[in-house]
Amino acid sequence: MLIKKLILSNNNNKQAKIEFSDGINIISGVSNTGKTFIYQCINYILCSDKLPKDIEEARDYNDMFLEIEIYNEVFTIKRVKGEKKVLVYNGTFDTIDYKECKELFAQQDKTKENLSAWLLGKIHKEKEIQILKNKSETRALTFRDILHFCSASEQEIISEC
Repeated sequence: MLIKKLILSNNNNKQAKIEFSDGINIISGVSNTGKTFIYQCINYILCSDKLPKDIEEARDYNDMFLEIEIYNEVFTIKRVKGEKKVLVYNGTFDTIDYKECKELFAQQDKTKENLSAWLLGKIHKEKEIQILKNKSETRALTFRDILHFCSASEQEIISEC
């Protein structure tokens, strides 16, 4: 899975956008320039229940979009601040057909289709992968379980040094 773009939008269609390159992307810069905020937005769109921090420059932006590529298929995921659901569109952000989308829940829920299971299904093509929870119980692998292997916040990096 490749993350292609992060787009924030408001009701006036004003947009803030960051594009990523194929491969590893490292976001660096001086303090208070939005590095952590970018990470938190991506994390939030990809099923975190923790909202990105409230920064003045982003207060007007409620709609968050993440354009991703999985095996040469492009999808755009939309999550609105504070909502428990996400919308998945086929295609790039610039070609979204707002009438055609898949509605999924952001958090893991066995009774509802969720983004984590959808992403794992796209990546692995298996219905469900079980992992050991403890000596006698198993649980389903979630996308959140593997997300930590491919992304890290500045605080996680600093705390390990």
